Amino acid sequence: MTSNLFLRKDWKKTPLLNSQELKKTTKDWEGLVGYLSDKPQDQWMADPYLFPNVMSDELAAKVPPVVIVTSEFDYLRYAAREARDLY
Repeated sequence: MTSNLFLRKDWKKTPLLNSQELKKTTKDWEGLVGYLSDKPQDQWMADPYLFPNVMSDELAAKVPPVVIVTSEFDYLRYAAREARDLY
């Protein structure tokens, strides 16, 4: 997981998630949010070391070549596409 997409309020509007992906993601993330950190949510949601997809373009330019692996029914596929666009 490279994105904070599922912690943002608008994540259920993501057009790339089908109904099964949405159901799985909702189940996985709704109970997890309170256990990620004792810091306020807005502080750790912007941390590029926790969520690499929120890094600046300057920092992304310094990243060595990467391989991003996903599959057709991977519910983290949207985050992988975000990473692809950033890198």
